[in-house]
Amino acid sequence: MNTDEELLTRALDRAAGRITAETLRPLTEPAAAPPRQARARRTLWNARLAPAAAAVAVVLVVAATLAVTGGTHQGKPPGRAAGGMSVPSLAGAPKYYAEVEGGKFDGPHGPGPVAVVVRSTATGAVVARIPAPVIAAAPKAMPFSVAAAPDDRTFYALYANWGRRPADFWIYRFRITSSGRATMPAAVRGGLITGQKYLGNVGGFVVSPDGSRLALAVESSTANTVQSGLATEILVIDLRTGTRATWQGGMDRPGQVFGVQSLSWTRGGEALAYQGQWCRPSEVGYGMDTGYTCVKWSSRVPSRYDGTDVVREISVTPGGGTLDSGPVLRAPAKAPEPEPVLADPSGKYLITMVRDATPSLQNVVKVSIATGDVTSVLGIVPRFPHLFGNYYLAADRTGRYVLAWMTGSANGRQLHGWVQGGAYHQLAPVPTPYGATLQMTW
Repeated sequence: MNTDEELLTRALDRAAGRITAETLRPLTEPAAAPPRQARARRTLWNARLAPAAAAVAVVLVVAATLAVTGGTHQGKPPGRAAGGMSVPSLAGAPKYYAEVEGGKFDGPHGPGPVAVVVRSTATGAVVARIPAPVIAAAPKAMPFSVAAAPDDRTFYALYANWGRRPADFWIYRFRITSSGRATMPAAVRGGLITGQKYLGNVGGFVVSPDGSRLALAVESSTANTVQSGLATEILVIDLRTGTRATWQGGMDRPGQVFGVQSLSWTRGGEALAYQGQWCRPSEVGYGMDTGYTCVKWSSRVPSRYDGTDVVREISVTPGGGTLDSGPVLRAPAKAPEPEPVLADPSGKYLITMVRDATPSLQNVVKVSIATGDVTSVLGIVPRFPHLFGNYYLAADRTGRYVLAWMTGSANGRQLHGWVQGGAYHQLAPVPTPYGATLQMTW
């Protein structure tokens, strides 16, 4: 039995006991008989796909009973999930996805090149491997993150001066042409970011819905040595002019440090939602292989997370501001481990992961910002324990299709796919010695 079958079987087993006679709706007789050809097709559909339809119905029941259970982030028990569940559909999905893939790093972490690769959503085939730009000041420039523009053809890559201090960043743009070829990466105006003492946050790198601005979370050039490595400020770059606006400060707590973990545009590009985390300075986790900022290192799998997170929104204005200038979308609370959180493009929902009753599974859900209720289950995905790394999400411009992945791998296994309509589609694993996908986007 393959992984998809195992996931579906477990979901069906858990849901079957919840179905009662009262939950079943009686069949109704159609008003008129369909034409003969339609009847033949319907017979064939019933014979071949009735089991699949039953599975979809049971998964819908599962969605109706799920609630957010991650730590103290619990919403009210939801009613029937908004919209219906369906099998994965490529209709409306982005044509391409881009990812930073490859070995870990050079040097003591092991060999292996790291590159930006664009792949077909339908097949997983490589469309283009993007050559690293030649940067005179950064002979070991390495890609750390990618972002997608709304046209489904334009992408941005963030390169870091790996192995040097300060670790400056460079942002480049490339495009997939109508013939399916990639243009050479070109430097972006305002895309040189200096004063990075360590590795910035690779989760906060997103293009606005109109494609005119790029937001990223980076380390403040004025950060002290204790905070080194945390993304303590948000930059918004106007891609037409190169001008920047900055949001920083306002989130201080005695004896703790604060870092921005993820970014997502919302309210039609008028606002940015961010997930931030507080922790003690001694428990700051560094790097894209950890992804999160607060962790107690140990030999256990995984290491114990020890932080408090919050989700807030800031209005994007030319003058910038402070990180506490906007409303709280999810109140500060401790969680047993980091969970990725995005804002839906509409600004009404949060997209996040919550644990399933089965330890090997987790659920990608939408949660109402107004009520805290789970309104829909986008998909049930596998959960793999691993010592280092984190789970990530990236939504398309509609919020209907969501990439779900993990940095690194667990004994060769990867969460590396996308969800839509209640179903999970596993993408081909990254063929590297480490099986590492660092960041993804579409």
